[in-house]
Amino acid sequence: MHAVPRNVLRTQCLRFRGLATIPNRQVRNPRQLFKPQVNEQKNTRPPRPSPIPIVPQALQAEFDKLLTNLDQAHKRKSLLDAHSQWSLLQSRGLLPHVPNNEFTSLNALLNTFTPTLLSPKAEIDISRGRARSKALQDVRDLAIILAAQAGMTGHLIQLMELSLREGRPEEVLDGWKKFDSLILPQPSSSNGEVPNQMEINTRKQLSLPILQAYAAQQDYRSAITSLLRRKCYRPSKPIDGTNPTEQFIQVVGAVAKIIGYGATREVLEKFTRGNNPKFAIHFYETLLSASQASENPWVFIAKERPSGLDEVDWATRPLFHVGEAAFAMFAAEFARCNRVDLAQRVADDMVSLGFTVPDPILNVLLDGYAKGRDFTAAGRIYALLTEGEKTPDVFAHTTLINALFQEGAVDDAMALFRKAET
Repeated sequence: MHAVPRNVLRTQCLRFRGLATIPNRQVRNPRQLFKPQVNEQKNTRPPRPSPIPIVPQALQAEFDKLLTNLDQAHKRKSLLDAHSQWSLLQSRGLLPHVPNNEFTSLNALLNTFTPTLLSPKAEIDISRGRARSKALQDVRDLAIILAAQAGMTGHLIQLMELSLREGRPEEVLDGWKKFDSLILPQPSSSNGEVPNQMEINTRKQLSLPILQAYAAQQDYRSAITSLLRRKCYRPSKPIDGTNPTEQFIQVVGAVAKIIGYGATREVLEKFTRGNNPKFAIHFYETLLSASQASENPWVFIAKERPSGLDEVDWATRPLFHVGEAAFAMFAAEFARCNRVDLAQRVADDMVSLGFTVPDPILNVLLDGYAKGRDFTAAGRIYALLTEGEKTPDVFAHTTLINALFQEGAVDDAMALFRKAET
């Protein structure tokens, strides 16, 4: 093929403009230059995060025999034999060496048994009930292996949801511990960072039933620790903000965010400005009740956080410290929602817990009572601001003077104004 003249390459025609950058040997078929580029569809199936390691020489013969038996069990669709062979591979530490096609076959096997076992008609009498229970346990063990080693979580999630519906959250948490022990090896780190995207995706998919199981047991500490160490993740979309399980998950997520980022005000504003003050109340009540629990409290209420507490070991120290600043934020947010009664409750709780109510909270109460035209309560708060040698600030004076004018007590307002000037 002859070379294209340079004057042709300089043409304004878009069809030929790109030829200047393509060598002659690539232009044997000019039609190829103008074919629309089709984006290749990527495989959405999560790949195994690393190449399959080589089987140790001493275990090669046993590994080959186990794989042969496993293939036969999969072809016969024998749940009992497949469970036996996968258990042997697990006990020998050979699961990381299993090729991907075996996990595909395992997924197909579970597709045969899981829908049948999940059916409400699967358990009819006592004898069949025992058989179903054993089959469910075998399927659960295989589903854990499939999720931990191949990232396929569909079967395990269905089985966890079944356990939750039947009131057995301990089965879910037991499976979660087995999953954690089977997950591909990861480097140790104090903050629990996970090393590969497949593990992150798998944990995110399993997080909702795990947190629901913790909610059924009201185990805040374990749920918060799991979030902080990124063993599980808070679901992005809430199910129903009114049921106890969703409220539990919201509390856990809020506490984990506050501990992780120190974002107390941002968390509270999200609740109240999102027209969800009821949950802010629930959050506050949960913190108070948890701090007073006799066994293993996860909330620590004190004026100052002790410096001796370990910042890394979440299992041996109180997780959430509530101090004066946190109380002030709660009072301010409740008052901003026109719930001065709740702000007053915060002040009363502080007194009962040994705190001295600071002036910023008293100012919030003064402003709230003044806006609600409860001038008797406003006068009581002003008296607290002036007791002893304390001097109210400009905000307190302005608030009370405005309240007195609204009530029609002009002389009292002017007297207070002159006192403030001095």
